[in-house]
Amino acid sequence: MQSTTIIIIAVVILVVIVCISSSSSMLLGGGTSAFYLFSGPKPVPFQLKNLKHSGSGKCLDGNGKNVYLGPCNIENPYMTWSSDTGTIVHKASNKCLNNDGTSIGFADCDVQDPQMIWLYDGNTIKHKDSEKCLDTDGKSITLSECANKPVWEISS
Repeated sequence: MQSTTIIIIAVVILVVIVCISSSSSMLLGGGTSAFYLFSGPKPVPFQLKNLKHSGSGKCLDGNGKNVYLGPCNIENPYMTWSSDTGTIVHKASNKCLNNDGTSIGFADCDVQDPQMIWLYDGNTIKHKDSEKCLDTDGKSITLSECANKPVWEISS
């Protein structure tokens, strides 16, 4: 009788987990053990694109260490980015956009590191862990409250 009760409880827990998973947005890190559940926008996959800040008309640029804005150029690998697991990968360095808590920069990609997971909803690039949005103060790349709606376009 006790083992039947335990099995029933286990089945109920499994059903609840499946229901939660199917009603929430889910990111499964492509072939890895990374697994994130979150509500809100899902990462939008894109390949070899510029990330253009609408307010300045400039694109996200970087040298593998520092991130900044520059005149858009899809042919420039230092301005070309891709994403398919929530990380944003810099083509020239093959490093990921990272929020280390003090600044936006680059780090070796790790789909399990919450500092590297970003969500794009068609307008904003939101850092999943801090829930702040990628922005610029005109000189450097920053994070700001998403209510300010910093707009980024994925362009080619």
